[in-house]
Amino acid sequence: MKLIERIAQAENKRHTIIHGMASEAEGPQPTEATRILIAREHSKYWFAEHFTVGQIEAIADEIADINGDLLRLLMYLYGAERHP
Repeated sequence: MKLIERIAQAENKRHTIIHGMASEAEGPQPTEATRILIAREHSKYWFAEHFTVGQIEAIADEIADINGDLLRLLMYLYGAERHP
């Protein structure tokens, strides 16, 4: 998958998680399979979606991988610019 496509997919998931409000988990420490409701009630944007802790971790890992790829691209471009 192209980097720009990965960024677009991760951005949508990130917005859902970051701009939503996680419901409070009661009881023991959440596990990877614990489902969390992410919801936002706003006149322009409304959504409610369940994620497992594992899915949220996977999204965070994907964002970290994208950041690494962007850093490598920057270093490549910076190196190519300095050494034509």
